[in-house]
Amino acid sequence: MRAVVIRAYGGPEELKSEERPDPIPESGQVLIRVVATSVNPVDIKLRSGQMKDFWPLAFPAILGVDVSGVIQGIGPGVAGFSVGDSVFANGVQTYASLCVVKAADLAKVPSQMTLSI
Repeated sequence: MRAVVIRAYGGPEELKSEERPDPIPESGQVLIRVVATSVNPVDIKLRSGQMKDFWPLAFPAILGVDVSGVIQGIGPGVAGFSVGDSVFANGVQTYASLCVVKAADLAKVPSQMTLSI
């Protein structure tokens, strides 16, 4: 998968597009093909190191906490979701083409809405 990775605290110049291993959903998780994510103040503070005493990063790190996308895989113990469902959630490492999210944190996108950007 492609992901935006940082290898040190700093400014936007630390963000680099890299090839990373595909994540694998574990029990209670789903694998999402990311359609959209966001850049919010938490991401900026994490990247810059302003939050390192509270939320230190292990480098290399993939940022991002908001995601919308389509379920590509389902881990054991997940009910109520299917491959192909459009969903949105708070998660981790969402600056990537794929991410895993706890099923408990997911919501389905209403059928009258689309995920196009």
